[in-house]
Amino acid sequence: MGIAKVKTAETPFALILLDYQMPGKNGAVTAVELRPLCPESILLMHSGDDSREALKATLQAGVMDFIDKDVDMPGFKAKLEQQCRKYEETLRTLRALEPKSSNEELIASIGMVGRSQLMAELAVKVAHFRDLKKPVLVLGETGTGKELVARALHKGNRNMFYAINCANYTDKAQILEAELFGYEKGAFTGADQTKPGIFQMAKGGTVFLDELHLLSPGAQAQLLRALQEKKIRRIGGNMEIDVDFRLVAAAKPDLQEKVSADFFHRLNYLRIDLPTLAQRPEDIEPLVRYFCEKYSKEESTGKRTFLMKTVRMMQKYPWPGNVRELEGYVYRLLSEKPQATIDPSCLDGQFFDEALDKGVVTLPELVQRHDGEIRNLVTSVLKTSASKADAALRLHIKATTLHSIIQRLGILGV
Repeated sequence: MGIAKVKTAETPFALILLDYQMPGKNGAVTAVELRPLCPESILLMHSGDDSREALKATLQAGVMDFIDKDVDMPGFKAKLEQQCRKYEETLRTLRALEPKSSNEELIASIGMVGRSQLMAELAVKVAHFRDLKKPVLVLGETGTGKELVARALHKGNRNMFYAINCANYTDKAQILEAELFGYEKGAFTGADQTKPGIFQMAKGGTVFLDELHLLSPGAQAQLLRALQEKKIRRIGGNMEIDVDFRLVAAAKPDLQEKVSADFFHRLNYLRIDLPTLAQRPEDIEPLVRYFCEKYSKEESTGKRTFLMKTVRMMQKYPWPGNVRELEGYVYRLLSEKPQATIDPSCLDGQFFDEALDKGVVTLPELVQRHDGEIRNLVTSVLKTSASKADAALRLHIKATTLHSIIQRLGILGV
């Protein structure tokens, strides 16, 4: 029954406790069958038989520890807690195939990845706005997924979605206006033929304008007229042309400070405010899993994964570049690190500094683990401390201990 339960479990067990003397198969035989089914789980043997044969069979079966039945309850509980911590710290990895929660399914329905309540509420709003006619204003910091939201709001043929980043036309206002509104032959130097603009070509589709505040005042006025009257004029032309498009406009949260009040309020009918990654750290785990799967297919990085301890440390980092920064960093780790499992020693110093400041990790914990982790943490703290004495205080160790670590690991230039 126990083996069947392991086979059908949706998530892996951290710890499996076996009895050596059981009816039918003994604990060692059962452990041999369990090991390929749950390679990451910790197997423990609980038995009153401490004979040499039992101990040998237990070790050969891949059992991590043997607990004598004579041990008292506090000792038994302490042993289980110790092994669970070991699993969490050194064995538990980010699983490639995890059952999706209802929030994850909802967020996936708009082409995004996450599990947080913030993103689930955003997905509900996107689904509702998708069927409405008015323009949608999407506000969010760089890297939060504004274009993904715009694409999720789009209905119909993918070819009827037009994306323009106004930042690509800095100091080229006429070129941007020509792209959007079109132009007549002879309207300016190089206009050797009449060309329709994106607003005209959209024909019932969606036009996504990012960095909206970079539109010139003249283009802003023409855009408002196009939205209100459903008509435009090409550059150099007098004829009014009917247009039919749905506008999704995006900018950073401070848009209202960068455009006229009239322009802002005429667009601020339907609004979506995107949260930063720091506001939804619980989404980092599914995002890292998604990027691992993505690049194992696209870039042949192989079946790589992250230790959950690594992911938890990444969850404490503020990610100023949001999801875009996270994706780039995960890609670098997958591409540059040789090991199949990305453990905390692979992370840069700033992650240890963040984890230290938030009480997620302490030096005594790391001393039990990788030199690479200790080197990263100590180097980072030294660089941001006024002195070695100050660094020792932040690390909760003696100055002499810090000196020994610096000498042993050859930490230079700090």
